[in-house]
Amino acid sequence: MRQNARGSSQRSSSIMKLPPQPKLPNPVYSLLLICTVISACGGGGGGDSAEKAAIASIQPAGPAASEVSAPAPDTSASAASAPEAASAASGPSAHALASISAEGAKAASPAVAVTKASPSTSASQSSATAQPTTATATTKATTASPSTGGGGSVPPPSNSSAAAATQQGSPKTTTLASSSGTSAQALTSAAAPVSAPVMSLLGTGVAGTAATGCTAKIYTDFIDTMQWNRRRVQPGDCALVRVNPPLFVWPQPADRNTKVAWSFSVRKANAGATVLTRTSTVPRVDTGNAPLAAGDYEWSVSYATTSGSTKVSAWRRFTIASDAINFVMPTGDALAASVANKVNPRALPAGSSFAAIAAAAQAGDYKNAYLALIKQANSTKTAAIPTPPDARATLPSPDSLMSPARDERKAIEALGFASYFTNDSSYRTAGINRLMSLANWSPTGLSSDANQDQVNREIHLALAQGLDLFRANMTTAQRTTVANALKARINQVVSKFSNFDADPYDSHLVSAVNFATESLLYVTGLPEFPEASAYLSRTWDTYKFVMNTWGGQDGGYGGGVPYGWYSFTQIPRTLSALRIIGGVDMVKHPYNSMWGDYLIAFTAPASTLYSAFGDGLDTTSLYSSYSWDEFRLFAALTKKPSHEWYWRALSTNPGNTMYISPWHLMLLGTGAPIAMRSVAASTDDAWASVDTGQVAIHSKAADPLRSSLFFRSSPFGSDGHAFADHNAFTFDSRGQNLLISAGYYPWYKSAHHVTVNRATRYKNALTFNGGIGQSEPGTSASAQPITPGNPAFSMDARGEIINFADTGVWAAATGDATLAYRTIFAAKPAATLLTTAIRSVAYNRTERVALIYDWATSATPRSWELNFHAFNTFDFVNKSVRVQNKGSSACFDVYNLPGSFNQVTGFAVAPENAKPKQWHGRYTAALPSTTLTAVTVIREDCRTVPITVSTSGSKVTVGVGSTGSIVFDQRSITMPQ
Repeated sequence: MRQNARGSSQRSSSIMKLPPQPKLPNPVYSLLLICTVISACGGGGGGDSAEKAAIASIQPAGPAASEVSAPAPDTSASAASAPEAASAASGPSAHALASISAEGAKAASPAVAVTKASPSTSASQSSATAQPTTATATTKATTASPSTGGGGSVPPPSNSSAAAATQQGSPKTTTLASSSGTSAQALTSAAAPVSAPVMSLLGTGVAGTAATGCTAKIYTDFIDTMQWNRRRVQPGDCALVRVNPPLFVWPQPADRNTKVAWSFSVRKANAGATVLTRTSTVPRVDTGNAPLAAGDYEWSVSYATTSGSTKVSAWRRFTIASDAINFVMPTGDALAASVANKVNPRALPAGSSFAAIAAAAQAGDYKNAYLALIKQANSTKTAAIPTPPDARATLPSPDSLMSPARDERKAIEALGFASYFTNDSSYRTAGINRLMSLANWSPTGLSSDANQDQVNREIHLALAQGLDLFRANMTTAQRTTVANALKARINQVVSKFSNFDADPYDSHLVSAVNFATESLLYVTGLPEFPEASAYLSRTWDTYKFVMNTWGGQDGGYGGGVPYGWYSFTQIPRTLSALRIIGGVDMVKHPYNSMWGDYLIAFTAPASTLYSAFGDGLDTTSLYSSYSWDEFRLFAALTKKPSHEWYWRALSTNPGNTMYISPWHLMLLGTGAPIAMRSVAASTDDAWASVDTGQVAIHSKAADPLRSSLFFRSSPFGSDGHAFADHNAFTFDSRGQNLLISAGYYPWYKSAHHVTVNRATRYKNALTFNGGIGQSEPGTSASAQPITPGNPAFSMDARGEIINFADTGVWAAATGDATLAYRTIFAAKPAATLLTTAIRSVAYNRTERVALIYDWATSATPRSWELNFHAFNTFDFVNKSVRVQNKGSSACFDVYNLPGSFNQVTGFAVAPENAKPKQWHGRYTAALPSTTLTAVTVIREDCRTVPITVSTSGSKVTVGVGSTGSIVFDQRSITMPQ
């Protein structure tokens, strides 16, 4: 559930064999950073005002570290291992309470009565309480000197040049109190305790995304024991359903007797009365046109096995929300019947005319679009018609036909619409000639669905649209030729729909359903294609279930941002055809209506930046490629002011003179406003999709130069176009990428792609023991990896968003990636690597500070590693690590983790497309341990913001400037409201 807070996809068949690639180069630059408290690393004292500038030093007071005993372990958390306890005792206290002070310095508004910048939104399962704070003028802290053991630092790299460049320093720990009972110095000018309202996020799920009081289970039935990428369940256990009546989806087991129908039942909660029963030949059920009453329910299915037994699923709980949208969709048969008698051309809205639309377009915002269509038709009318590929002397590759096929579709489309807008028969003649030539492309040849599905879908859409536009002026023989070619091509698509039963996440097939829906809406009912009605019925009944396969109820795409854009490109066309031809307004479905919100959240307006997640993230032209056509059409459908604002954010978009889809113009015939629609910038400064496991937190969403903290912990795992990057973050500052997801996308499954681009160690994420991370390839069912490998494509190695909230000043989220840290052997989850992997991220808009909290546990001591990646070298400023890019910068420090920071440039496997080098920093713990508790503080512009940090077991309290303190403790977050 979303909280307010492919164009050209690569095919695995396109893999090229490449020569061996160079190994990872020796480190060319390294830094040693041992830092447990930011005040000892340049980030704690000072500020950008005279008042803050007075805080310049830490006053030594109190016993040395050797005189301070290690604190007792936090009994509420996992007990620390002996190595971990030894690490804490030998260096600065791992649980030291930290503060920043200076003699005579004035406190910077320590009374934390926070005023919210905007209404608090979308708390996770939470409680609001009052947190006591103390107002002070100054504080005086004690300083514990490092022990003679050196604080647990690791030696510099063996490379001599790198070692020479290494900066070393003993860590300092600032404490208010120690476990030995030594008191901190008295607070001066202490005021009476005051209370500030806080929001507590309990790590039990994001509010509004699950049924109240319901904790989802993983059952031992045939559904949950299947591989996760074969297991699509809707609604999942404890789901809060917001579209009524619900659609039900479950996986197809291999031992099912497909000659016997499924038995499906819904009953009231807690084994209540049966509400409905159905039988189905496929693992999907549409409950019909009667919405369920709001309330709690359970559903179950059973099937007959090939051996004659019956297997029954667990009863999965779900709740129909009281405010659920009543959205009854027609059956496939009903939709086919409703369009069968439509007149051609069907793209023309009922009650309108081409003359009226042309006049409206030329008088308003779409003048340039109309002129571009006529210009395209004029240039195409006299252009050479390409020879069918199978008839050429030199046969092209199937992939090379993608652009020519798309160009032919556009040419036929432009000629057809121009003929109606102008009544110029020369356009019609040219269009029919091209259509007949395209029909002669062999449907079983190079352009077949089996050879290149993306080429086939462009061709069948062109054939269907051409038949709709030119049919009245075609001979019977011509109609039959085109219809037969179309039938052969569309049959190749529809016949594959049964693949969804065993492979529900086939993203190419999901896109194919969108194309097939539009094509069949044009031709259903035509006498030369009588099978089209049955094809449309099946396609529509499939579309309803699979349109949100890679999302859920909240919009977005679980396979990453770039492929979200690529998948989006056909969606506005399909939605337009469904509205105008089919009379079904699918824009009202939350998944469709919020696609635009997702793209706004993850691609800044007019952005040329790298994306945060997924294959193709190094593509910087997503906005400029798709905003002026596809997103503009989408905005015309949704009529949301923020969507209209978004496509207009690039100044050249409104006056664009390039060809855009004629659906823009056809919508004018539906009564859509001709004048510029209402425009309002997005106010969603924080956005989370639990369904796709992605979070975006911005300084200001509407700002093209916004700062953004992106976070992913996803149920879609590392499958498809997604990475092994759960609990990873990226950070943009003032309109520039700073901390990035490293690697490039030469093509799908290239050596660089599978080794570098998808790997956890090349993300801003947690690894251990030399880069071992998520979805590691297993060598047996129980073997632990010795070195990192190429991440397996798997949904079993996955994450989950368990907290999200935005109070205006603070926005925060938590991910649980425990299941991601395991091996995959024989396509199944195998060895457990970590017993806990929790990360919380938070952003303070007032102070422009980002926080990354890590809590991880392991049955085996691990050398914990925090990874950071950038376009440019990291450097060392006042003992903080600095990252810079094009005028933007940030400094970061790691707390509560004695260790070292080193960096290298280059890749284990070089990118096949000769891309620039990137820099890879890694902060490594000094000693192995079974528990990690650490927090990283990132200060934009390297501002000297007053920071306080205190730790106690897994609990870390961070004070940021005058905005109060945020508390992280395992799965929970407590922050000022």
